[in-house]
Amino acid sequence: MNGIGLILVLALASWLLRAGFVVLVPASRLPAQARAALDHLPPSVLAALVAVDLTGSVGTSAGLRETAVVLGVGALLALAAWRTRSVALVSLLALVAVAAIDLGPW
Repeated sequence: MNGIGLILVLALASWLLRAGFVVLVPASRLPAQARAALDHLPPSVLAALVAVDLTGSVGTSAGLRETAVVLGVGALLALAAWRTRSVALVSLLALVAVAAIDLGPW
């Protein structure tokens, strides 16, 4: 099996595991505590992505300026999340911010 075939097999296995959990265990059958915990999942994933970006920029030669930019963007995203309570909007803003940071002159 070549590399592309292996990637496709692994992608299919990953998709089946995710889809299988959603299909076999619908949210209505989950305990109330598990459903309440799932409400905290999107903000925690966003925080993890910001933390990974910060630790990646601290160890590189980019220095203090890039770290300050990422911290500032993270603070703005936290403010937007707090004010709007919209996961979709904050996710879109985070996507734009990551693209701007990666493509920007800093």
